[in-house]
Amino acid sequence: MTPIDILIAEDEQAHVSFIRRSLCNDSQPFHFRVATDLRSCRHELDRHPPAILLLDLNLPDGSALDLLKELGSETPYPILVMTAGGSETLAVEALKSGALDYIIKSPEIFADMGRIIKRALRERQARNDHRRAVKALRASEEKYRHLFQEFNGLLNAVSDSLMLVDPDMNILWSNQSAADIVGIKPEEMIGQHCYSLMKKKNQQCDACAAARTITTGLSQSSMETLDNGEIWDSRAFPLLGEAGEISKIIIMKRNVSEQKRLQDEAARASRLAVLGELSAGIAHEINNPNALILYNSEMLGGFLNDLLPYLRESMTTESEHLFGGLSCSDLIDEMPQMLTSIKDSARRIKQIVNDLRDFARRDPLNEDSFIDLNQIAQSSARLVSNVAGRSTDHFIVDLGKDLPVLSGVQGRLEQVVINLLINACQALTDRSQKITLATSCCEKREHLFLTVTDEGRGIPADILEHIVEPFVTTKRQEGGTGLGLSVSARIVKEHRGSLRFSSSPGEGTIATLVLPAAQDATHDE
Repeated sequence: MTPIDILIAEDEQAHVSFIRRSLCNDSQPFHFRVATDLRSCRHELDRHPPAILLLDLNLPDGSALDLLKELGSETPYPILVMTAGGSETLAVEALKSGALDYIIKSPEIFADMGRIIKRALRERQARNDHRRAVKALRASEEKYRHLFQEFNGLLNAVSDSLMLVDPDMNILWSNQSAADIVGIKPEEMIGQHCYSLMKKKNQQCDACAAARTITTGLSQSSMETLDNGEIWDSRAFPLLGEAGEISKIIIMKRNVSEQKRLQDEAARASRLAVLGELSAGIAHEINNPNALILYNSEMLGGFLNDLLPYLRESMTTESEHLFGGLSCSDLIDEMPQMLTSIKDSARRIKQIVNDLRDFARRDPLNEDSFIDLNQIAQSSARLVSNVAGRSTDHFIVDLGKDLPVLSGVQGRLEQVVINLLINACQALTDRSQKITLATSCCEKREHLFLTVTDEGRGIPADILEHIVEPFVTTKRQEGGTGLGLSVSARIVKEHRGSLRFSSSPGEGTIATLVLPAAQDATHDE
């Protein structure tokens, strides 16, 4: 058994002998060191700290209270203060200064010193164990507090909206993204119903994913379209209690508007690709008989020129014959006009088919491919002529002269111009209102401009600021998706251009397409 190292600071040798004699009879072995004053006591403590210090209150060179104040209350060993006779005030002061106990010397105390020392050691050990446990607990709390803060920060950094609700849809927790949707702090959401905050309703939404999770006990999902046109993917996941019941639900919402827009664009591109293939077939099937119509009309024109002298000669006879119910004079007047109308219509059919084919074609952007802005304007005007004719009596096309060429894909830019023209038609409220399609260039011939001006209803300022953003539209009630101008802006950006809008409610809109002239072509000029 390892001896317990005891340092006795006592100037009365008789008292030291009493303590030694008492401890020698104990089953626990002890190792004794004796200091007769404070100086030697300090020396022994510095040389080798004991397991326990028995400290006399009054020593020749000072008071034990002075040493206690020097050592402080966190000594690695217990201190028992001994006195031949003391007061309660001294005892309290000694204990406050760091002593574990305060004992009054007597034969009975000396005889019981072994038990007193072992009790003091046990008590000190218990205090040390408690102190270590408290320290470990605080470290653990700090660790988990730090982990919670990191985890909470991670969840708040997630762009998806996250909420934890109970079966009554009371919000128990939310991340920052969820709070941003309703414009309040996350802690302000706690205790409120999710349907009152998110949907401004007074009762639970039957169609929401969380409601169906409560009913089925399974994870559920749903798509929601907000009033501003945004599309959200909502998912709900159940958390089960000890008895298997749903105790909480995790609700995750993600804004999939951009994803949906890209999907719609991909689908539209696919449809345009199919339309391009169909247009090629249509061009073949229509242009062949149409070419025959053009050829035969030219032939008939030649025949008519040869026939006209005979028709005029027949008019000199007394009895004028009727041909299909028409007199010779009527035939002479009508037949050239009929042939001209047939040829013009056939040429229009050919041009429309070619325009449709070019519009649907998704050619890659080629910097070396030069195109004519006036040709784009003319082709687009022809394609929307029927729509424009139903909307206005004043569809004006004003083409600039001697414009520089630009590089890009004609079909894509036609798509932009057609979209601008259709928007202008839809903005009109009266047939007397005018639409003007104009082209021009700057003095340095570095940029080209195409403007579509209408005298329609105009665009509100709050929408005009975001007009080219996805899902922003002034025609929500008419089924508008708000994707047309977003796609147009992307196409213009691909051509290193810009799309600008100027509008006031009730005063019409000016849409300006700005495109750079082709550099190589500009230099050649």
